[in-house]
Amino acid sequence: MSWKDRINEALRGSFRGTGFYVQRADTEGGRRTVVHEYPRRDRPYAEDLGRKARAWRIEAFVIGPDYDLDRDELIEALEQPGPGELVHPYLGTFQAVVTSARWNESTRDGGMCRFQIDFVEAGEAELPRTTVDTRGLALEAAEEAEAVIQADFEEEWSVEGLSLPSLAATEHEVRRRVRELDQAVGDIAGYVSAEIRAPLNMAGAIIGGYHRLKDTMLEPLRAARNYAELGSRSDEQQPTARTSESRQRNKNQQAMNDLIGRAAACACAQMAAETDWESRDEALQAQNITLDLIDQQIKRPEPVPDKVYQAMVDLRLKVSRDLRSRSTALPGLARREFLITLPCVVIAHKLYGDAGREQEIVKRNKIKHPGAVPGGIELEVLSV
Repeated sequence: MSWKDRINEALRGSFRGTGFYVQRADTEGGRRTVVHEYPRRDRPYAEDLGRKARAWRIEAFVIGPDYDLDRDELIEALEQPGPGELVHPYLGTFQAVVTSARWNESTRDGGMCRFQIDFVEAGEAELPRTTVDTRGLALEAAEEAEAVIQADFEEEWSVEGLSLPSLAATEHEVRRRVRELDQAVGDIAGYVSAEIRAPLNMAGAIIGGYHRLKDTMLEPLRAARNYAELGSRSDEQQPTARTSESRQRNKNQQAMNDLIGRAAACACAQMAAETDWESRDEALQAQNITLDLIDQQIKRPEPVPDKVYQAMVDLRLKVSRDLRSRSTALPGLARREFLITLPCVVIAHKLYGDAGREQEIVKRNKIKHPGAVPGGIELEVLSV
């Protein structure tokens, strides 16, 4: 088959179903590039911005005893808005728009009208897709909240004017309040109690300790529960303040309680945002734990400073949006039971048609002997 067999023998084309004869056709294409030339460099860089829109210039004509009717029909087709179907006698069929058209006729060439028509491919009206980085917004809100609670702690905490016995009692109280966090991550209580004259250092150490907590937990949900446990505000009744010194000690104790609770809420929110949750159920559990912890810091019997309140409310909103948004695309959890003993690889194949997901089941159910999973045991698995 030669080129003559692959084109319209009559060299006819059409636009919007209106036909014409083609005398000559030109095509324009290529790539869109920007050439960057740099000082003191001999070699330029040509940046490729994608394919150029293809364009066609067609020299066409209509002819015959009713050429004037064909002419008017073609002009009407060319002047309609929007793209239309262009049948090119050499190249095939395209969706194209007319960018310009000229036509001429004369008495000498009676019965004919000549056209010069410029087309460009219509393409598709693809608009850029925008997505909200809910994870990034939640992490940003957590960082901003941490900065606010550090500043608030610096304003509230003071040991100026305290006697030596009060300083010793304050240091002891600090050690007691951070003992549980110290047991979880280590190297916290001693440093914090030694920095009682530098509240920013104290706050930074406690916040840093909470950040390290998630690294000690293999399971994110377990870390979230630990944040909730460590961050719960102490319910101990403070002694009645009779002197200015005892009032300051009580104020410091309250500031420490607030810092510990708020820092735990911020760290829990960061952990929830950073974690790629495996199931919808786990993501929503983390959301509930985190929001409850934040609510404890917002719904307080004593007044909460405006800046702290706004930062925690914003953090709550961003965490809720992030976990709700990401959880919708995750599989749920399901319970499955097999009556006979099977290798975990067989269970994975039966559940998912993919034996490679064996380790997922082993890890989730803490299976000690994957080669023989006893029958009659209920397994927790992902629903997809």
